[in-house]
Amino acid sequence: MCQLSKQSNDTSAGGSEGSVQHDSAEEKTITSLFNEPHISTKPYSLTMPQASPGLPPRPEFMPFAVPFLCRLKPYDGKDFWTYPERCGWIINAKDEQCHPLCPPGHCEHGMSIEEISIEDDRVRPLMFSRSDGTEVLESDKVTFLQAWLFLGVLEEVSSLCGLDIDIAAEFIVDEDLISTEKLNSLPGRWFEATMRTNRAGDRDLVGHILTIGRHSAMLLRSELIDAEQNAKESYGVFEMSFLLYAYKYDYTYAECRVFHSLDLLIRIIGLHLLLHIRTPNFNATADDSWGPGRVVKSLMWVSARPQEGLHQLFDLAYDDLQERGWCPSELDALVDDNLAFASLLSRPRIRSRSRSNIDIPLTICRSPCSNTPGI
Repeated sequence: MCQLSKQSNDTSAGGSEGSVQHDSAEEKTITSLFNEPHISTKPYSLTMPQASPGLPPRPEFMPFAVPFLCRLKPYDGKDFWTYPERCGWIINAKDEQCHPLCPPGHCEHGMSIEEISIEDDRVRPLMFSRSDGTEVLESDKVTFLQAWLFLGVLEEVSSLCGLDIDIAAEFIVDEDLISTEKLNSLPGRWFEATMRTNRAGDRDLVGHILTIGRHSAMLLRSELIDAEQNAKESYGVFEMSFLLYAYKYDYTYAECRVFHSLDLLIRIIGLHLLLHIRTPNFNATADDSWGPGRVVKSLMWVSARPQEGLHQLFDLAYDDLQERGWCPSELDALVDDNLAFASLLSRPRIRSRSRSNIDIPLTICRSPCSNTPGI
């Protein structure tokens, strides 16, 4: 049985449930967490993490910590699918799973690449609303999704696999942070639990877990608005097909990192499902259209838009790294996902050959720039 035993008795916090107030002193304190290296004390290499002592052959996701925003009202451990109703939320989207290779939430069957690109950028009705009719705020949305799509998904998938896990002990740090460190071992732990109950490779189990992963991926899709028809100031506006679109919500750095942890959990689910699909015991036929491509398309499909909050995270991480002395040429060489994880690192340094014997930043610049000395 899954457990979430650590709960605070403090119910007097102002604002929404466990939310981070924008532009406040608390926000600056929480954001400063991301200037520190990851929680784990394991040695990590920038190029070959699997070469470090004590690490498994598969490169791991670099662990990090995020604010425990839903601390005052965490996941309640009841039915996973009706959790929004119990919390006063309405979900205005549904994953029909129309075809095996269609991504969550919409159909791409028979579409050309150009048509898929247009579909990715289409402005859809907003997915979230409140049952009492109040406005959906960024802080409320992130808090709700952390409870449901992180704590709730962990508990639901662990229960399906038969893994007895104490979520509070493994993921909650100092009562106000959630660490992603233990996610790295979950694909194997879930699979070992299914082996003990003779469910490894069971198609029905794989289907149930995939449905949860697809549901999470659908709800983390970027929500767009038509900037020409909505005068509300937004985070960023971009041009596509001669129309202006904008991201609906403007998240803080800390909130963006929470979305990063939710996206990471979806990838962990995908890695677990691949273990089932590749086992000789997997009881699906070719006619069932099961295979690695179905998992990848369902959970990690390539879209023109990053998942909710991640586009802003990449931009904020870029600015953060520049402020901490990284050279623009280094940052421009990184893809967006690399920026998100690079922002968790301390900048590499080498010993100076000068008599002062001081540390100077290591840079790949071919010529001097304003941030770092040429080496």
